[in-house]
Amino acid sequence: MVSNDLIDLSTDSIPFSDELDATTLSNINSLASWFQEEHANYAHYPAQPDETTFSEIYHALVNSNALDTLLQLEHTSTIAVAELTKARANAMQQLLARQRLQMENALNIQSSDHNINILARDHTQEREAMEVRWDSEVCQMVDSQKREYREFVLNLHDEMLTQQLNTELTTGKKSPAHRDHINLELATSRNEALKNILVTAPLMDTPPLIAEAVNRLEESFTINLGTQRKSTHNIRVLKCDPLDLCQQSSNPSSDPSDISTPTAPPRPSPERLQTAINLYSTRLSGLVLLVDGSLSIFSSPTEEFNKICSQSIDFHFPALDIQLYNVIELLPIISEQRMATPTFDSPVKKPPSQTDPKSLHEGDTYITRHSNLSEVHIIFHLVTSDDIGSIDMPSRHPIITGLRNVLNLAFQHDVYVLSVPLLLVNQMQPEMTVNWCIKRAELVLKCFKGFMLENSHLASNYPRTIQFLVPAEISREMFEQFSAMIPSVFRVSTSMTIKS
Repeated sequence: MVSNDLIDLSTDSIPFSDELDATTLSNINSLASWFQEEHANYAHYPAQPDETTFSEIYHALVNSNALDTLLQLEHTSTIAVAELTKARANAMQQLLARQRLQMENALNIQSSDHNINILARDHTQEREAMEVRWDSEVCQMVDSQKREYREFVLNLHDEMLTQQLNTELTTGKKSPAHRDHINLELATSRNEALKNILVTAPLMDTPPLIAEAVNRLEESFTINLGTQRKSTHNIRVLKCDPLDLCQQSSNPSSDPSDISTPTAPPRPSPERLQTAINLYSTRLSGLVLLVDGSLSIFSSPTEEFNKICSQSIDFHFPALDIQLYNVIELLPIISEQRMATPTFDSPVKKPPSQTDPKSLHEGDTYITRHSNLSEVHIIFHLVTSDDIGSIDMPSRHPIITGLRNVLNLAFQHDVYVLSVPLLLVNQMQPEMTVNWCIKRAELVLKCFKGFMLENSHLASNYPRTIQFLVPAEISREMFEQFSAMIPSVFRVSTSMTIKS
């Protein structure tokens, strides 16, 4: 209870003598503090769900008949950003052409070096100003699209809950059997969506990226690990580039430039559909991407990977450059921990360099999360060196240790599909002979067998799948040799033929 002397702040009741100024000020501050506390206790602010709540809401919607609506909204937002990105590229191209013509004219009239330097400086400033302006517009549009997408998901979920509540009030409380029937209907609608994608996508209408995915070489095996406690897993040998698993592909009818079918709904690939369904599930997919230790989006193959990520909006996770910046901020802490606790895991590990704090060592791994890729959710960026394709790698090499850490993380955090380059190289080189490829593949397969046995205590009833990616440049005969190595390293399940 507040006294009348405290709340009576009219002009007549406030003394203005110098001796009472401090007391009056204290009363005013007390009243303001009391009002704020009372207002905070009874005021109802609009609840903003945290990331965990949003992920649960999205997972519930994407596993219902709202899946098509969400994917169409993602596709529409991606088209808007793609058009703005294309306009930026055209504007930059026109600017470069105009500046090139100005420089040629200055050289033809034999301008002085001072004038040419001034012209080059002005061109650089103009290019930088245009890049900043266009980057700002793209970032604003992406932020706006992500905010609107989040609001749409939350509103859609509220509408579904309201509709469900009205149905319960009209028909009465649902029984467990009826609730199971509703869940069955949701699962059926999701399966029908998958079926429609597969049935309504004829091969003649398939874009080149999908055609390559359909025709790429692959061979699958079912293996058994362990003696007393056996576990079953899948091994797949796949001939493709690692970035092919990230590249999205859609129906040409959804192309914004196709004016013949302006109302045709987008038709995502079956892989993209399955990736969206499993985004917040316990069936994640990961890819090991071989990178250098620079943590720059302009290094290969991170530059190509960044282009793929930029082709569509990631509505759930930060952009790639932001995630890389977060890794850079952790490097000083990691460096201190590494100096305080030296390891002796690998006798060939080079001593850490203290000259560049913003670099990683060979065998280090950092993780980025993505929701806009075709077949993967998690990217394990494994740091390698330039001589990885020419050395005879021992079993205790830092990169092999890095693969072990990746597999441990995959088993511990529900990554049930893991894709790994079998030869630990991104591209074939002339010095990579057949014998070298066979020896490297045998080393990786045997090491993975040991690593999987180490994590056998984390095995679940659901089998895990390890995809060994071989470079797309190899021949079919070489691919068959790699496939023939699987039964010699792993214990492959044999099929039983029953004759009637």
